[in-house]
Amino acid sequence: MAEGVIRIDCELDGCDGLHVDFKAAGWKFKHLRTWEEARSSSEASKVVSERIAGWNLRADGQPLEFKAGAAAFDELEPVMVRWIVGVAFLEAYNRAGQPDPNGL
Repeated sequence: MAEGVIRIDCELDGCDGLHVDFKAAGWKFKHLRTWEEARSSSEASKVVSERIAGWNLRADGQPLEFKAGAAAFDELEPVMVRWIVGVAFLEAYNRAGQPDPNGL
């Protein structure tokens, strides 16, 4: 695992071995606030992808390169995007600042 990341393993069916690595350092309350205030999918994509350091995800069965920004999740299926934006991001936020955010 890369140093300085919070790894969130995908627990969706058929996602064995897939994960998102969030940056471990630099989390602030503003990240939660801007996530909660995001009014569009573009805003939510920007907020969440800014905290992603990398990932091991697939789209149409092929590895997908991570690129931050409004279009970060464009090639992913809706269920995967809902997991990243609604579950994984909040899990990373909750782990941030813990002595060992990957040991929980």
